[in-house]
Amino acid sequence: MMNRLLVGKELGPRLVIKGVLDQAAIVRRRWLPRLAQLFMSEPHATNRYLNLLAFFARTAPEEVRAWRASLDEATATRLTAVLDASPNRRAPRRRASPVSMLVATLVSGGLLALSGWLIFGGASSAANTIGGGNPSTAGRSPPGQPPTGQPPTGGQAATASQQLLARVPPGFAASCKPISVPAADASQGADAEVVCQPGAIGGGGYVRYVHYRKPGALQNAYAGLTRGLPSGNCTSAAGQGSYSLRSSSQPAGELACFVNSKTGQHVYLWTDSRLAILSIAASEGMTFADLYQWWQGDSGPEPTPLESQVTRPQPLSGITATLSAYFDAINARNYRLAWSQLSPANQSGNPYTQFAAGVSTTTIADWKLHGIASGPRPGTYIAFVTFRSYQNPSEAPNHSDSCDVWTLNYTMIPSSGRWLISEANPHPGVPGYQRCG
Repeated sequence: MMNRLLVGKELGPRLVIKGVLDQAAIVRRRWLPRLAQLFMSEPHATNRYLNLLAFFARTAPEEVRAWRASLDEATATRLTAVLDASPNRRAPRRRASPVSMLVATLVSGGLLALSGWLIFGGASSAANTIGGGNPSTAGRSPPGQPPTGQPPTGGQAATASQQLLARVPPGFAASCKPISVPAADASQGADAEVVCQPGAIGGGGYVRYVHYRKPGALQNAYAGLTRGLPSGNCTSAAGQGSYSLRSSSQPAGELACFVNSKTGQHVYLWTDSRLAILSIAASEGMTFADLYQWWQGDSGPEPTPLESQVTRPQPLSGITATLSAYFDAINARNYRLAWSQLSPANQSGNPYTQFAAGVSTTTIADWKLHGIASGPRPGTYIAFVTFRSYQNPSEAPNHSDSCDVWTLNYTMIPSSGRWLISEANPHPGVPGYQRCG
């Protein structure tokens, strides 16, 4: 009957049990046939036959014993060994009780939840920190909101907070207050924090300054917040890199920026290696270019008065030097040098080839700086300038003048210890240009 189930009624009588058992023994002892079995899509023929034998041994033991007695001694011995080794000889398992099933379900679910948290929780945390979350560690304010907290208590904490508060830019110092250092920051070496809400970066925006006891702790905190960001200068896209003050090639700190994917805020963070301060600014309405321009101005942290004499560019002399280099380079036909006096945002809107073509026939004469005044944003200045331009009439603004008198306000912003031309607009009350009289 078993032979018929395995190979059909035509071949069943011709199937010899001894041959099947010998084949099963060969497969079990040799690794290559065993490996071939593992990659088969269907059970091996010998396995199917032995499984049927084991099934009949359990369901019809008397018939199997009678059949075994009809076999020769060697075949019967091998059959007995096969049946004894079969896993199908095990008695049916008892039905699990509802209590044991419940316990097993709870334990399995707990292990799966823990595994998921370990695998996906860490990745989510990193994504929130770098690509989409508030640039902060656990325990800080919800993303998109300025950090809040109680004023620091204790002599040392209060002193550190007051020292940090003294480095806030005067232009928005009235909006700043010290807060207690969150435990997560304190564990990284922070000893003071100040949060500000300057109007220049819009409602809902904020700037936070964090002081660290040691420069190494500052670098570790910055590295943790910027991990995974590409290289870049943050003028128009997310990235990270170093920056310098004045014309020095020595980096003063690190700069990074990204978009908070949860709130849509553009976020800037930068370090000051001299002062061991990490600064973080977030704005809902400003682009990377806007934040870059604001950051180049009076964004802080402020140096001490002695440091200020050394590192801060002097507005009048620096602005005069930039304007002189700009006009002299145009007259010398060194358009690349003239273009380098423009801010990155200005260069972006006025690419070099377009700029060079626009001044290719221009000569500047009688330029004069009449004075400077504070600009619309902290750290920027307005330079009131007049001059004459001589050019091919086709290159004039009205395409007809060969000589024009210009009366302009240049918006000047600081950058790495010098001043750059951010934009030019007509001086209030007079035309931006008019034909020479």
